[in-house]
Amino acid sequence: MAQCNGGTAQNGIVGGYSSVRWLGISIVPAGNGMASLRISNVRADASGLATLGNFQPGAITGQVSVTGLQVSNAVQIMANAAGTLVFSESQPAPQPGAQTLIPLVFQEAQAKSFQAGATRLRMSLSNVPATSQVYAPVYPMEGARAQLYSADGSGYGGSPVSGSSFAGAYQFLTPTNGTVTATWVVLAVDPGLIDTYTFPLLVVNATSGDVSALQVTGSLAPVSGLSGPSATAPVPRYRDFLAQQNLAYLRVNTFIVPGVAGSGSNEAARTKAGWVSHDAAPRAVTVGSDVAYAIQVVNDTTDPSQTATNVVIRDNLPSGLVVVSCAVAGGAPCSGSSANVGTLGPGQGATVTVVAYVDPSYTGLTAENPVSATSDAVNLDLLASTSSSSLILNGVPVTVGNTPSSGSGSSQAFTFQFSHPAGYQNLGVVNVLINRVLDGRNACYLAYVVPSNTLVLVNDAGDAGGSYAGSVVLGSMSTIQNSQCTVGLVSAQGDGTTLTLTLNITFKPGFGGNRITYVAARDQGGGNSDWQALGVWQVPWTPGVIAVTALSPPRGAAPAGSTQQFTFTLTDSKGTGDFGVVNVLINNFIDGGRACYLAYVASSGTLVLVDDAGDAGGPWAGSMILNGTNGAIENKQCQVAGTGSNVGYSANTMTLTMNIAFKGAFAGNRVLYVAGRDRLDGSNTDWQAMGTWTVQ
Repeated sequence: MAQCNGGTAQNGIVGGYSSVRWLGISIVPAGNGMASLRISNVRADASGLATLGNFQPGAITGQVSVTGLQVSNAVQIMANAAGTLVFSESQPAPQPGAQTLIPLVFQEAQAKSFQAGATRLRMSLSNVPATSQVYAPVYPMEGARAQLYSADGSGYGGSPVSGSSFAGAYQFLTPTNGTVTATWVVLAVDPGLIDTYTFPLLVVNATSGDVSALQVTGSLAPVSGLSGPSATAPVPRYRDFLAQQNLAYLRVNTFIVPGVAGSGSNEAARTKAGWVSHDAAPRAVTVGSDVAYAIQVVNDTTDPSQTATNVVIRDNLPSGLVVVSCAVAGGAPCSGSSANVGTLGPGQGATVTVVAYVDPSYTGLTAENPVSATSDAVNLDLLASTSSSSLILNGVPVTVGNTPSSGSGSSQAFTFQFSHPAGYQNLGVVNVLINRVLDGRNACYLAYVVPSNTLVLVNDAGDAGGSYAGSVVLGSMSTIQNSQCTVGLVSAQGDGTTLTLTLNITFKPGFGGNRITYVAARDQGGGNSDWQALGVWQVPWTPGVIAVTALSPPRGAAPAGSTQQFTFTLTDSKGTGDFGVVNVLINNFIDGGRACYLAYVASSGTLVLVDDAGDAGGPWAGSMILNGTNGAIENKQCQVAGTGSNVGYSANTMTLTMNIAFKGAFAGNRVLYVAGRDRLDGSNTDWQAMGTWTVQ
């Protein structure tokens, strides 16, 4: 496995006979400009280092290469491999009664090579005539220092054998296609000596010609024909040199499927806002949309005898791309972005299609998506078993933030920031939309056109293409208004990559309630950031019997996996005994699917987490009793810990605290919605947007 700067360790993928590759590890220098990459737990096949008659250790070397960077001291000695076993066959000795003894000698290459209770000694005898019988001794001639085991043909498993022939000293071996095998487990070793174990194999009813034709090999056990990693083969395992090495020749190709429209759960909401961009070009994708990758794998006919078994196709999606769906032609199962397509005979192939959502939080200009394929056999060609395709996101603008990010009042001076990696002058239109949901209708929906320094207010119908409620140019003291707000353009200042836009906004009385501030940017080349929820604002209004009054903190950001305590405050004018259920929904939009969706049932003190499907009626991902529970409940988006989560009551107020850690797949800007209802379902707050949070 590999680990950069002490971060999360990642398993590698065996691609060639002696090659391991780690895909998607970003080497980011620390504050001193240095980066540390640690590679550990790598197993190597040292059988090829053995030299007959030379028992000196041989160095196993490893070479490290990093794409895009130079590595000093790239070749390092990983370990020293020394010979372990010396096997020999002594001269066969004819015995009375058509019997022949063939002494088999297993000897340590050097002291301490064998381990008592662990080392296995295996012999294989082939060309056994059908008229002959073979018996293996239970113990070696040196005494009970090793014992025969009922192991399988590879020398794995089994239990001690006591013997059933020739006074119990021998055990009959059942042949398979003229071959018999026997495995002994070492019971005793002398660390100060080179240990020797001699097993007199007994062959009955074999002529001298039969004995001459016998072929015997000795090795450590268990043996395997595999030369690559395996989830089922025993460890340690040793090369079976009688078995031909199994090599596959998988060829992998991947490409972006052109013309795929977005299919994420936020698609309907983006369409309502009147601003959706899906690029049909095969290698240019806009953040906030979906992209489909086709992965094609073929078992090449370079060696028409080789069948690739347990073929696994992996799409190693980069950070910022979230799996939406995975499908295999023919119906094989997908798990995340990986698929096991089973066995591929020579010339056979498989195709996997992975659809991913490019999260708006992604700020890179390009994103490489490497894919790979492996099987039970090592791939003959490392490069052929991997492929990659790149997303081009050049020119995508980035929304920076807005100030203040939360608060209340009828009037406020808001400051919004937008950036472009090539300079703020490349921005085309930047947008601000304030409403209960991402919907341009009956909203305070604004667009600032950078080239003409003009601020436009969309009318109540919400059509981004017009007609407009009004416009004002930079420097004018005039205001523009619709039924939701009155807006004045205070300033628009550019500095390097960043444009800072300041607006005076006065909200109309009919626009009261908890509102979300969405911002977005589009450049002059058509690239856009998609809508980002970066703040909430409460326009004065009169709540009902139950009201959601506060969230702490109302705005923040933290890396995925870190915990944050969120405290939700609600009031009930009828008293705390009137509370029924409080819901918390954390997502881009009011959508329970793939969300952190919770319900607190006041009557039982139970906190319920809805599963990934988002059905509030169940099934649920888990539940727990608050105040004293130490466990946790989780789905694919978040984990809520019992420790640090609690509920309290005072007068007419409920204070609900949840200790939440968001998962890496939930990265992006999220809205925290809260809703409450009484125990008889007579009063309901509806969903209230109380805060925003960025999962980094």
